[in-house]
Amino acid sequence: IYDKIKNKLIFAQSISQTISYTMVATDIGIVAKSSLYSPKMSKYKQNVNFKDINTKLYTPINQGIVILKNQKINTQVKAFYNFMLSKKAKNILLKFGYLI
Repeated sequence: IYDKIKNKLIFAQSISQTISYTMVATDIGIVAKSSLYSPKMSKYKQNVNFKDINTKLYTPINQGIVILKNQKINTQVKAFYNFMLSKKAKNILLKFGYLI
C-alpha cells in the first residue's frame, strides 16, 4: 500500500502540527496517543475514532527525567522527581496514553 500512497503523505514538524493537519487537512493521521486526551479531543473515542498502533510496528520514543546538577539540592525539584517515579504518577501517565 505504501507505494500507492507515498505521494499523499504529509509530514509535520511537531505533534501539535500533526494534530492540526489531521483535524483539518487529512483523512487519517498518526498522532501521539496522549494528544487524544486533550479536552478539545474529548469527542473522539478509542475504538470508534482512533485505535492504538501495535507497539511491535514501531520503536516507541523513550522519555526520561533528570535532575540538573545545579538543582540537586532544590527540595521541590527532588519532590517532583520522586513523584514522577511513583505509582500514582505512573497511573496518571497510563491514563493519558503513555506507555510505562
